[in-house]
Amino acid sequence: MGGVKHAVRGEAGAAAAGWRDGWRDVAEGLCGVAVMAAGLLTPFGRGKRGSWGVGARAAARRYPGDELVPRPRWSWTHGIQIEAQAGDVWPWVAQISADRGGFYSYQWLENLIGCQVRNAATIHPDWAARPGGELRLHSKAPALRIVSVEPSRALVAYMAPVPDVQGGSAGPGEPPATRDRAPAKNRWMTASWLFFIEPTGPARCRVISRYRCATSDDLVSRLQFGPAIIEPIGFAMDRRMLIGLKQRAERAARGARRCPVTGSERRWDLRLYRASVPCAGHLALGLRSGGK
Repeated sequence: MGGVKHAVRGEAGAAAAGWRDGWRDVAEGLCGVAVMAAGLLTPFGRGKRGSWGVGARAAARRYPGDELVPRPRWSWTHGIQIEAQAGDVWPWVAQISADRGGFYSYQWLENLIGCQVRNAATIHPDWAARPGGELRLHSKAPALRIVSVEPSRALVAYMAPVPDVQGGSAGPGEPPATRDRAPAKNRWMTASWLFFIEPTGPARCRVISRYRCATSDDLVSRLQFGPAIIEPIGFAMDRRMLIGLKQRAERAARGARRCPVTGSERRWDLRLYRASVPCAGHLALGLRSGGK
């Protein structure tokens, strides 16, 4: 019965159908906890973490979807170089979601809080994001609505003001134009998430993950949705997601070329794995590695 469920629901529903994370998932997840703890203890490193893999200049550029959250209270712009063409990387990006391909990140941590994901190891064309669809972070949390899809270039997802913190002032799907418009008694948050792929060579591209969040000015919203707690956690998960994306796309590109994996490529995969679980001290210094 479990095998039938897995065949029908695919990897995205494997956890719900009885999938259990292995010891490697647990070990890597524990390292992810160390990454998060380092971030929580080093708020002064938030600026460097916020532009990991791209640098301050690229993070300051304008990107698709920025108009959805024009005045973010906080944001991040992370990126990674991938040795594959943008068109080959896109299918991996397009299936990111808790109910589809997972997040290629710390799977054990995601399932520990009930996300019920299994990170996909293959491309499933029927899982590709479509305008009007959803990008789901958790089975019980409000989903981000996919508002724009440009194949091989950009995917923009958007969360309108969350109903349980709106205080009733905004209509469904109606974002505040600025953080100053909402009365203090009305609480809200809104966010956008962009995946942007830009070619950087004949068979190379950079994938950028850009998150922007705005909230009302009350203390509850700032604590619940502000950067103090969410940013260190988001940095760890987003960084690992980009590394996982790189590993999958480059492995698939090698397979498509039917080239043997060389010793140097094996060493690079090992360095990527080590980069996903660095010591807390290195992260505290905000080192920007990971394939720049």
